Amino acid sequence: ATDETESGAAWLREALRALRARGYDRVVAGGQSRGAWNALQALDTPGLVDAVIAIAPAAHGPRGSPAQAWALDDLRRIVAGARRRGTRVAVANFEGDEFDPDPEQRAAILGVLDSRSAGLLLLDRPAGILGHGGGGDWRFTLRYGPCLLDFVEGRARAC
Repeated sequence: ATDETESGAAWLREALRALRARGYDRVVAGGQSRGAWNALQALDTPGLVDAVIAIAPAAHGPRGSPAQAWALDDLRRIVAGARRRGTRVAVANFEGDEFDPDPEQRAAILGVLDSRSAGLLLLDRPAGILGHGGGGDWRFTLRYGPCLLDFVEGRARAC
């Protein structure tokens, strides 16, 4: 009946554990918006994922929502709780994302994942791709799809 952020993260962790139990060697958690937020939350549990792809992570509503007041604090907690140093993390933020309370602070907070992961690819407000749905823009796919795949696979490539 409810789909709270923490419940969603718990469901995801359970599903990721089930994949590991079935013998999957490599698991990538990815999502857009709340799915991206939940994928980042999985970083607190070692062994669940080998890579996270978080496109426009959000869980606090658009600008003007009362929850926006604590959105950055919650993101700091997720980053501080990241315990999987062997996990690659890719995050994309877009200019004009109404769910991003402060793009500069958000990028700085996410930048800490570079030292708490096997590598961080931060696509911070790429030119010409706008809004919360920027990950669905064909230009994003063409420009960054191969790069994201190479990053997850651990292959060096300039993005």
